[in-house]
Amino acid sequence: VRGTVNITATASDNVGVTKVEFYLDEALAFSDISSPYEYAWDTSFYLDGLHSLKAIAYDGAGNTGQDVIAVTVDNTAPLISVTTGNTTAAIGEDKAISTNVSDNTSISSVTLSYGNLGGLIFTTLPMTNLGGNTYQAIIPAIEVTEVDIEYYIEASDGLANTSTDPAGAPVLGTYLIET
Repeated sequence: VRGTVNITATASDNVGVTKVEFYLDEALAFSDISSPYEYAWDTSFYLDGLHSLKAIAYDGAGNTGQDVIAVTVDNTAPLISVTTGNTTAAIGEDKAISTNVSDNTSISSVTLSYGNLGGLIFTTLPMTNLGGNTYQAIIPAIEVTEVDIEYYIEASDGLANTSTDPAGAPVLGTYLIET
């Protein structure tokens, strides 16, 4: 899970449920006294990894019932490291862009976005996994003209955590290929 997650507990009793307490890693996080019993858990305050989530329901007679589940938190975006060594391209020739992408869980997509320097339009291509953490896409020769090319990489994991390289691209900057 990532971000804010709504946790709901269903509880019923012949005497009546008085409250449901929600515990995260054995610490009381929230208590709800009316149905539906819910808690909005902001996972950004917790480290990535396995966490225990427990709900305890109380009735008017002092009886309790509980349920515990294990939940994995993943708020970490993939790490991108562009490995293309040459920042120049020959006019009319394909230009391969390579990068390493890693994540603490899995990678769901890696894309290359490129366009003419100073332009507002980017073309986006899926990058191919070459094995391990290495990905590559090729800017076609027809796109490599006398105008310099700017590009950036975007990667997402299975929980939609997304990062760009350079960070904040394209608004805060891009990489440059001189032709």
